[in-house]
Amino acid sequence: KAAVDRVLSAFRSICGEDCVSLGEAIREQHGKDESVHKCRPPDVVVFPRCVEEVSSLAKVCHDHNLPIIPFGTGTGLEGGVGAVKGGVCFSLRNMEQILDLHQEDFDVTVEPGVTRKTLNAYLRDTGLWFPVGQSRSLPVYTLFLKGLPTI
Repeated sequence: KAAVDRVLSAFRSICGEDCVSLGEAIREQHGKDESVHKCRPPDVVVFPRCVEEVSSLAKVCHDHNLPIIPFGTGTGLEGGVGAVKGGVCFSLRNMEQILDLHQEDFDVTVEPGVTRKTLNAYLRDTGLWFPVGQSRSLPVYTLFLKGLPTI
């Protein structure tokens, strides 16, 4: 906890006051997923908007020996977002850009906050789609041609 207090100003200078939260409700929201495991909130939640901010935040955490807990949509089933040893949650929801699409290869590059629903809206007129998996808001990692079986 003391280590987090020492780095709050660095976090705020990297991603702004509005992208750093110590609020109990926000921390609890980021301390549980869809698993049966109890809520283990982080000490602080940061909301980076780009790779450069993630890198800078991670360097501060490394320099102060703070655990980093990445958080996407909270749909995991393993309890991996629980801050067992405290630490800093990197909520990646603000990183929602679709960066590159190669239709011929069924390949898309996205930031970690892009959901299936967002991607399918983007792909609407291409003949491609990303099918429903275990969760309606899973992060996107692969792309399928409509009509082909999913693996």
